[in-house]
Amino acid sequence: MEDRALSDDQVSHAQFKALANSIPNLAWMAHPDGWFFWYNRRWYEYTGSTPEEMAGWGWQSVHHPDVLPRMLERWTDALARGEHFEMTFPLRGADGVFRPFLTRVEPLKENGRIVGWYGTNTEVTEQERARERLQLLVNELNHRVKNTLATIQSLASHTFRRMDPAALE
Repeated sequence: MEDRALSDDQVSHAQFKALANSIPNLAWMAHPDGWFFWYNRRWYEYTGSTPEEMAGWGWQSVHHPDVLPRMLERWTDALARGEHFEMTFPLRGADGVFRPFLTRVEPLKENGRIVGWYGTNTEVTEQERARERLQLLVNELNHRVKNTLATIQSLASHTFRRMDPAALE
């Protein structure tokens, strides 16, 4: 049987672009210092931005201003430490609506030295909504259980107050 597996060196730029542009995630690459130099087509479609607008640190313009300082602190810390980065934060779409994205970034290392960063942003709007619905259900259940226990406690207290103490012996 013929071995058709390609080595890493045999994967062409065109094949990589085809793969990166076919995934539903936003994807990007950055130099070792964090300067972004490439985004997949999905990034531009979602943000409505251009390569010129996003070059370098231009990606900050699509981040929610309330979250950007914390995100920048964590991202620059990951750059300095050369470690994996993961965080969920809102990104503004071309329609102006901010939606939550789970961002994961990995350093690419060669001989122990970082030569680049690869990141993805996965929209988690539905997961966030499901989590919120679940929290509402848990809160409602807690409320109902507390009310039920309070009713039982009140009935028991009332029953014991009306009982003849001699009957308990």
